[in-house]
Amino acid sequence: AALMSGERARSVAAIFSPDRLRIARQAAGLRKSELARRVEVTPAAIGQYENAVTRPGAAVLARLALALEVPVEFFADDGRPMADTDTSRAFFRSLRKTTLVERERALARAPRRRA
Repeated sequence: AALMSGERARSVAAIFSPDRLRIARQAAGLRKSELARRVEVTPAAIGQYENAVTRPGAAVLARLALALEVPVEFFADDGRPMADTDTSRAFFRSLRKTTLVERERALARAPRRRA
């Protein structure tokens, strides 16, 4: 099973979607620094993955999937554009009392418009 998981991670690494990493991180309510600590990379590396500067290798991708509790395949770019978050129904009682992480987490879970 570990070998099969490694093969899947390698194939997904080739078609990695930075947007999917950002959405998974935000949905988990994690800052880049916390995710970086969990997967043993630098916060700058997480930023580079999310901004499509570099792609994570198979081993890092497998650790990202474990840390974010998603299957490795979640990170695969299937060729369809990611839909925009529909913020029309997003509501925050008080933005002063809502942290950035809490707002990102809520928006990551909001319904998405079809692209």
